[in-house]
Amino acid sequence: MLRNQLKKSKADSLIHREEYPQVLPKEEYPLSELCYSLMLVMDVLCLCGHEYIPDGVKLKKRL
Repeated sequence: MLRNQLKKSKADSLIHREEYPQVLPKEEYPLSELCYSLMLVMDVLCLCGHEYIPDGVKLKKRL
């Protein structure tokens, strides 16, 4: 499941894969520049939500 999510995120250019050839293979998936730019947008949306959603209101989880 994690592998599939990593593949999807890589295909969407949200992360990139770094491989380290060593005795025990190692992979890292750092965030891409695109992802960092989207994080700024998400931060603003969160601030807006906190400002306009009254305290105590529970939102239904969409499936």
